[in-house]
Amino acid sequence: MEIGFKEDEFLYLICEYGALADSLDNSLEEIGAVLEKEMGKQFSLRTITKAEYNLWYEANYGRMEEEAAEEMEDADFANLLSQYIPEADVE
Repeated sequence: MEIGFKEDEFLYLICEYGALADSLDNSLEEIGAVLEKEMGKQFSLRTITKAEYNLWYEANYGRMEEEAAEEMEDADFANLLSQYIPEADVE
Protein backbone atom coordinates (compact mmCIF):
# COMPACT_ATOMS: atom_id res chain seq x y z
CA MET A 1 0.00 0.00 0.00
CA GLU A 2 1.14 3.52 -0.73
CA ILE A 3 -0.38 6.94 -0.33
CA GLY A 4 -1.45 7.88 -3.82
CA PHE A 5 -3.16 11.20 -4.27
CA LYS A 6 -5.62 13.66 -2.77
CA GLU A 7 -8.72 14.52 -4.74
CA ASP A 8 -11.60 16.58 -3.41
CA GLU A 9 -11.75 15.78 0.29
CA PHE A 10 -10.32 12.26 -0.03
CA LEU A 11 -6.81 10.90 0.35
CA TYR A 12 -6.47 7.71 -1.69
CA LEU A 13 -4.43 4.71 -0.59
CA ILE A 14 -3.22 2.65 -3.55
CA CYS A 15 -3.32 -1.10 -3.04
CA GLU A 16 -1.67 -3.61 -5.35
CA TYR A 17 -4.63 -6.01 -5.16
CA GLY A 18 -8.37 -5.69 -4.65
CA ALA A 19 -8.25 -8.05 -1.66
CA LEU A 20 -5.81 -5.72 0.09
CA ALA A 21 -8.06 -2.74 -0.64
CA ASP A 22 -11.02 -4.65 0.81
CA SER A 23 -9.01 -5.54 3.90
CA LEU A 24 -7.85 -1.95 4.41
CA ASP A 25 -11.40 -0.65 4.02
CA ASN A 26 -12.13 -2.21 7.42
CA SER A 27 -9.23 -0.30 9.01
CA LEU A 28 -9.55 3.16 7.48
CA GLU A 29 -10.57 4.76 10.77
CA GLU A 30 -7.51 3.41 12.54
CA ILE A 31 -5.20 4.41 9.67
CA GLY A 32 -6.78 7.86 9.65
CA ALA A 33 -6.19 8.20 13.40
CA VAL A 34 -2.49 7.36 12.97
CA LEU A 35 -2.13 9.85 10.12
CA GLU A 36 -3.88 12.53 12.16
CA LYS A 37 -1.61 11.88 15.15
CA GLU A 38 1.58 11.92 13.04
CA MET A 39 0.68 14.75 10.66
CA GLY A 40 -1.65 16.84 12.77
CA LYS A 41 -4.30 16.80 10.06
CA GLN A 42 -7.47 14.80 9.57
CA PHE A 43 -8.02 12.93 6.29
CA SER A 44 -11.00 11.19 4.71
CA LEU A 45 -9.48 8.01 3.35
CA ARG A 46 -10.46 5.78 0.45
CA THR A 47 -8.75 2.80 -1.12
CA ILE A 48 -8.10 2.23 -4.81
CA THR A 49 -6.40 -0.64 -6.61
CA LYS A 50 -3.23 -0.10 -8.61
CA ALA A 51 -5.13 -0.85 -11.85
CA GLU A 52 -7.81 1.74 -10.97
CA TYR A 53 -5.09 4.24 -10.08
CA ASN A 54 -3.34 3.70 -13.42
CA LEU A 55 -6.61 4.37 -15.27
CA TRP A 56 -7.24 7.49 -13.17
CA TYR A 57 -3.68 8.72 -13.75
CA GLU A 58 -3.88 8.21 -17.52
CA ALA A 59 -7.25 9.98 -17.70
CA ASN A 60 -5.92 12.97 -15.76
CA TYR A 61 -2.28 13.22 -16.86
CA GLY A 62 -1.81 10.99 -19.89
CA ARG A 63 0.31 7.90 -20.05
CA MET A 64 2.89 7.26 -17.39
CA GLU A 65 6.36 8.35 -18.46
CA GLU A 66 7.88 4.92 -17.90
CA GLU A 67 5.38 3.21 -20.21
CA ALA A 68 5.74 5.92 -22.85
CA ALA A 69 9.56 5.64 -22.69
CA GLU A 70 9.40 1.85 -23.11
CA GLU A 71 7.15 2.19 -26.15
CA MET A 72 9.46 4.78 -27.65
CA GLU A 73 12.46 2.47 -27.14
CA ASP A 74 10.52 -0.35 -28.82
CA ALA A 75 9.65 1.91 -31.76
CA ASP A 76 13.27 3.05 -32.06
CA PHE A 77 14.46 -0.56 -32.04
CA ALA A 78 11.86 -1.56 -34.66
CA ASN A 79 12.92 1.35 -36.86
CA LEU A 80 16.60 0.48 -36.54
CA LEU A 81 15.93 -3.21 -37.21
CA SER A 82 13.86 -2.43 -40.30
CA GLN A 83 16.77 -0.40 -41.70
CA TYR A 84 19.12 -3.38 -41.46
CA ILE A 85 16.63 -6.17 -42.09
CA PRO A 86 13.80 -4.71 -44.22
CA GLU A 87 11.90 -8.00 -44.36
CA ALA A 88 11.73 -8.25 -40.54
CA ASP A 89 8.21 -8.07 -39.15
CA VAL A 90 8.54 -6.26 -35.82
CA GLU A 91 5.46 -5.56 -33.71
